[in-house]
Amino acid sequence: LDPKKRLELAEKMDNDRFRQLARLVGPMIQHALGAQREKVRHNPEEIYDIEMGDDLAHILPSEWAYLAHPMFKVDFLRRFMEKSLPQYVLRGTEKEAQGGIISVTDGSLSMGGQREIWAMATSLALLRLAKNQNRPFTGIQFGGPGTYRKWVFDTSGKGLGCVLTGSDIDGEKKFSGIDAIIDFAGTFLNSGTDFQTPFNVAIEQLKAEHASHGAVKGDIVFITDGECSVSEKWKEEYFETQKELGFKVFGVAIATAASTEPLNELCGGNVLGVTELVASTPRSIFGEL
Repeated sequence: LDPKKRLELAEKMDNDRFRQLARLVGPMIQHALGAQREKVRHNPEEIYDIEMGDDLAHILPSEWAYLAHPMFKVDFLRRFMEKSLPQYVLRGTEKEAQGGIISVTDGSLSMGGQREIWAMATSLALLRLAKNQNRPFTGIQFGGPGTYRKWVFDTSGKGLGCVLTGSDIDGEKKFSGIDAIIDFAGTFLNSGTDFQTPFNVAIEQLKAEHASHGAVKGDIVFITDGECSVSEKWKEEYFETQKELGFKVFGVAIATAASTEPLNELCGGNVLGVTELVASTPRSIFGEL
């Protein structure tokens, strides 16, 4: 950045909120990336070819018989040194996730302070994960009925673009680079609690991705500290749409029981109960995405 832009950025971030975010975001991103690496490392594998090498964990079982005979043992060791032992070639059978990530965070009054900062740090870690994997990313913050803001990030190129819409936004606003991050990370609605609105907004986003790219399965991470009822009619339509689009929902219940309804039902039982607002807490969810 040029000096003027750098100074403007420093002034925007010179507050306690961004300092607290900075302390959480770095370690949380490392947990997110680590959980993904662990997921890849433990992918199911299948044998699809044979090659020559020195990987003792994957050599053909029949080769071990050579070690039982003094004459053939020398030959085995020679071929090991020359990397000419026949061994299996393995490949993963688990497909990489192709859908987008939608991070939905509660912007209600009770979330103010550490809860909201932790939720935003989680969202920023998810954004970094999506960027690394070239997956679409959308951030949604919700409040009372009809109240929301939605940031749709373009993670496909070297840079980072963002389009902001919302119930209090006239039309749409566009940001790029660090400005997109600052606007996303710096917003807190400080409103009420309504679950139907953000789920509707998230589903519309997934429908748009489905229309553009075909059958795309996405992941929604829904972070809240509140309880909120939903209508039976809306719930029926929600589950029908979920079956059609194939998206998964991971709930995060801050200082609330993971079994609290209707969050537990809407997330299919995939709810993480959070009592400690530390960087390592959402690692299990990072590994599932």
